[in-house]
Amino acid sequence: MSINTGSRKTVLEALDQSVLTRRSIEIFPQAYLMNISIIQGVALSVMTVETVNFLKVADRELILPSLAQTALSLAALIIVSYEYLWFTTLMRWTPTFRDTAIPVALGVAEIVPPMLLGRTFAWWIALSVFAMLGAAAFLNTVSRLRAEMFPDHAPVYAAIRRLLCRLAVVCTLTSAAGVSVAILVHRNPGHAPVMSAASACVIILLSVVFIIAYSEAVLNKAYAEYGISRRPPLFDRLQDLLRRAQSRFTPTGEILQNGASAAADNIRPDVGIGSSAKATERPPESPFES
Repeated sequence: MSINTGSRKTVLEALDQSVLTRRSIEIFPQAYLMNISIIQGVALSVMTVETVNFLKVADRELILPSLAQTALSLAALIIVSYEYLWFTTLMRWTPTFRDTAIPVALGVAEIVPPMLLGRTFAWWIALSVFAMLGAAAFLNTVSRLRAEMFPDHAPVYAAIRRLLCRLAVVCTLTSAAGVSVAILVHRNPGHAPVMSAASACVIILLSVVFIIAYSEAVLNKAYAEYGISRRPPLFDRLQDLLRRAQSRFTPTGEILQNGASAAADNIRPDVGIGSSAKATERPPESPFES
């Protein structure tokens, strides 16, 4: 029995502009999140093993600093996963070498600090390097950001760009703080455990909380701009209750004054009473203007 191979299809899909665009869109989040998942899994495993092994043999005075440093490393790991998750959801571009090299370099910088527990000076230097690479990762995203990614939603583009730039600044400041702490513990070895624990807690409270809170605030407004609520319904109900409670304590005169001002703003001098209501309507307010 002979097989006709002349009609066998050897090309599954010919490449053209539409096919290349579709493939780039499909592979972008998959490749990013796959690399991040592998790297974060390794980093979490190393952090857990190194921390447990260190605590088994550590002196009592080193337990608290090591736990604070591990908490900071864990917070950094969560932030990396979180930031890559939301930006691969909102943005797409053609993958380049940078999109492979930067996450890998960031992952290596995540893995090193847990391996340096007990060596306070080296740990803080490693954290500073990680923070600087984080700033570079944010700036790389800024360099690929385009207004065309958010057609008819210019406020979203501006807010996302501003968010990424400010997060890069926070990472740079965190890196500088890490170098400063490293110098302090090197010059004052007797107080190194206390200074290290306190510094790690301060960075968690300032940098980490700011990054998460600011990112969440901007993303909530960005989704709201597209008519999507990303917050749990319970959060929205609590916010409505707070607004109602706040309105009850507003002075009556202030309410009337605000109502009169709002009515005056909606009336244009050149529009008569008999004109259509559409002429006096305002466009919907953007969440970024609230």
